[in-house]
Amino acid sequence: MSIERGMLGAAIKRVRTARRMTQVELAKAAGLSKGGKSVALIEQGKRFVSVDTLNHLAKALDIPPSCLAVLGSRNSGRNKEAAAFLNSLQKLVSSVLLAEQAISQQESVIKKPRTIVKRRRRAPRKLVT
Repeated sequence: MSIERGMLGAAIKRVRTARRMTQVELAKAAGLSKGGKSVALIEQGKRFVSVDTLNHLAKALDIPPSCLAVLGSRNSGRNKEAAAFLNSLQKLVSSVLLAEQAISQQESVIKKPRTIVKRRRRAPRKLVT
């Protein structure tokens, strides 16, 4: 099993968008470059991350670093059982992230205050005789 830049970048992007964060917000929260360019390069698979950077990104995304590592991993061996296990683990982590995203969307809908539209009262009509 090895962490692949492209897969890790895609995983970071998936989690970031699920958390409704911009690249700039993630970069700032993780202590990376202010403009978000480093996050963009990581997500595109053009830049690899150190263990420290992975930990900072995971903390900023509120996800265990091991989950990012699992989502960004590829089975490099020939062991079919290990490959099946990694695939199952990736699906599980992805499902949990999707469930969290759905719950947060529902909570944001519930928390929105309802606006009450007041209708104007019409003046009573005068009877013409």
